[in-house]
Amino acid sequence: MKSRLLKKVVSTIYDAATKGDFKSAHSRLQKMRPMQQRKVLNVFNEQAFKRLGVENGATVVANFAGYRGLQQGLKAVGGTQGMTEQISQSINGYISETLGKASKEVLKELPQTSLDWLKLGLKEEWIAIKNFVKTPASKFRNYVKNKFKLSKSTNSTNTTVQAQSAKKSPIISKNIPSEYKSIFANLEGRTGQEFVDTAYGNMVSHMKLNGIAPKKITINDNDGIISVTGGYDYINNTIGYSKGFLEKLTPQQQMNLISHELKHCEQFSNILRTENIGVKEYARVISENSLKRALDKSSFEFMLKNRYEQALKQGKGDEFIKKTIDSWTEKLIPEIETNFSEVLKLPKIKANSPSGIKAVQDLKAMKNYEGLDAFGFGSENYRNNPLEVEAYAFGDNIEKLFKDFISLR
Repeated sequence: MKSRLLKKVVSTIYDAATKGDFKSAHSRLQKMRPMQQRKVLNVFNEQAFKRLGVENGATVVANFAGYRGLQQGLKAVGGTQGMTEQISQSINGYISETLGKASKEVLKELPQTSLDWLKLGLKEEWIAIKNFVKTPASKFRNYVKNKFKLSKSTNSTNTTVQAQSAKKSPIISKNIPSEYKSIFANLEGRTGQEFVDTAYGNMVSHMKLNGIAPKKITINDNDGIISVTGGYDYINNTIGYSKGFLEKLTPQQQMNLISHELKHCEQFSNILRTENIGVKEYARVISENSLKRALDKSSFEFMLKNRYEQALKQGKGDEFIKKTIDSWTEKLIPEIETNFSEVLKLPKIKANSPSGIKAVQDLKAMKNYEGLDAFGFGSENYRNNPLEVEAYAFGDNIEKLFKDFISLR
């Protein structure tokens, strides 16, 4: 391959991969012959470590390897086993080869066995997705089956069914609070981006989060390795989702996630507004949790974990943790003050009020966030965190009410 073409191809793949657009990077790579692919990948890996450093370069290289492994697994075998084995093999290969060249010191700290945590996480996620898809499919089959039966029934049977349906409608309608009826009615006839923007604005007003919540939901270009990704950012006060949020989800599911993320916005804004907490304590809790996750065996923060191991050997593990948390906290404070400037102007919430007591409890839950791995897969521990329990319950309820409302139209 000519050097100019090689440089251009690597540049295209590098730009896409560093933006998280692994689909485009992989698509460009697949247009080349196997020998050319290997050559491009070698140059790509070298550039990733040279430009981004060992720590960030390792993350990009491993994530891209994981995406390629997923595509190979699905194509060659299909199903969970092929998918997980190909991903594990691909990531292990690039970690052992590329990281070895980049940093012998890092390589010493890497596990030599296969990444069983990744295989297990992907297997659990795949099972969950299959169950999610299977349930609506069975409901749809039953729906079609019942419809077919009804079309073959006598007029008297149809009359009975209609009568029963008519009896249910007032009950369903009564269970939908009037304020939600007006929100849902305002969404009729809207689809896509218009639906999302309108639904978001309606829920912001309903939850009294005007001037507190982000102005809109940001839609990014690409989905994660398996599913739609995104959420609420409690440092930048933003809500963002990958494009699958618009393309893969039903309006009911979109309403669920909009409500879920706005509940998080409400939670974290109230924490910042409560007496005796403030920005510094908020930033410290984020730093403590971030460091705990970075030092977890499943993270890709290899350089940080290596420095921590060295500190432990010198008997300075606690000192390393304290200095790291202090440093991260100081860096976060100005960011939080800027991104939550309007929130911080609002009246303080009394510490002994119901809202203040809950905010203190939420701060503790925020410190104990766990179970979210390097690929964004949340375990049961993550879902059982009080912050998530409340947000899931709120979102699920809004989705149910919206479904009931639609059934009446």
